[in-house]
Parts: sequence; C-alpha cells; structure tokens
Amino acid sequence: MSPMAGVINLIIFLGIIIFVFLLLTRGVKFTTSIKKNSLILSGYIIILLCSMVIYFLMPEAEHMEWKGEGAEESSSLLYERLMNKEDIEEDYLSSKKLYELSGQELEIKVQDNYTPEYMVMFERTPDLEGEIEVILYKGLLFIEEFDLSNELPPPTMEFSNDLLEIVHPTFFEKNMAYTAPEFPFTQFSGERSSMQGYGRSSRDAIIYVKVPEDVEVIWNEEYHNILEVK
Repeated sequence: MSPMAGVINLIIFLGIIIFVFLLLTRGVKFTTSIKKNSLILSGYIIILLCSMVIYFLMPEAEHMEWKGEGAEESSSLLYERLMNKEDIEEDYLSSKKLYELSGQELEIKVQDNYTPEYMVMFERTPDLEGEIEVILYKGLLFIEEFDLSNELPPPTMEFSNDLLEIVHPTFFEKNMAYTAPEFPFTQFSGERSSMQGYGRSSRDAIIYVKVPEDVEVIWNEEYHNILEVK
C-alpha cells in the first residue's frame, strides 16, 4: 500500500473517532442499547487504528523466488526427450549404475502390485554387452514457490541374479504453515488471502534401464506398465 493511501485511511478513521466521541459527549440522552452499541463501535475503531499502526511497523515479507520452469512442463519434456532417445543433461540425473548380466533375460520386479509414483522405461542398445545400465532421473515437487525436490526420497534398485527389484521410496511427509493477514490488517493493506488451498506441481521420478539388444525384458504385465523406448 502506498504512503498516501495510508494517510487517507488514517484521516478517515480519525474522523470517525472524533465523530463518535462528539456523539458520546454532546449531552444527548441515549438509550442503554445505543450507548452499548456506541461503546462497541468505539472499541472496534480503536482496534482498527492499532492494527493499522502495527501494519506499518511490520517488516517487509521475504519470498523465495523460483526461476525454474514448471514441474509439469518439465515432466512432459523429460518424458518426450527420453522417448526420442535424446541426451539428457546432468541436472536431471539422480544416479547411474552398471550391473553385469549372467544370461539373456532381465526381469524387472516392482515391490508391490499397485501403481508407484515413478515411471519405469527400458531401451535396447548396441552399446552394451553382458551388462545393463540403470539410470534414475529425480522427481520434482514444488508447493507454491518452494522447491522441495531435494527432500523427496527416491526409489531404490537392487540387482541380483538377473533380477532388478525396485523398492518404493520411504514415506514422505512435509508440514508447512501459511500465515495470511487477518481482516483488521487487510482493511488497510487492500490484500486478501490468496491461499484458498495451495498451488502444487510435481514430476515423478523415472527409472531408465538400458539393456543389450539380445536381452529379453520381462515383468508382471498384469500390474505394471513398463515402456520400451524404440
């Protein structure tokens, strides 16, 4: 709020206080209910005046500025780039590991039979022989302007006897509080609470598995959909 608007508000409320004070001291007989209402109105005006003074004494709020792209847009872009077999920047990468294969078949097993909050993809490539490469692309989570991506626990992979088992990430819980100006303050600032719920955007983690061209990949197709990049 501009200083001029604050001065105008101050003049208006001082005028109301003076008007009410004159009504109470002019000698006119009031009924009990009118006197009671006048006292309530006077008290409320005093509270408003104190609130305005406190508002001007409050420090300026500091906000985190997020300069990245939208998580939903980033999620779609990463998926499309992987489907097109494009090279992905290191910023997206969480981990990369190589495992030796002993046969011509790789089984991918997800921990439980429900839809996980990550995607699994695989690609056959002539660049590998007798081993697989498992790449984990990290997920993103933005709540309002706050980036909580680094706090998200990733899924983990365990490899043994040509079996790649994917273990779900641990449960993630984040408690956040949002403080909005109360009504006495917003009368002077002109602000209104915009936190009717909250803005949230996210991107699931992606597990990308590269296998040799002659290796067959199997999984439980009844419960999970693992995409092959061709």
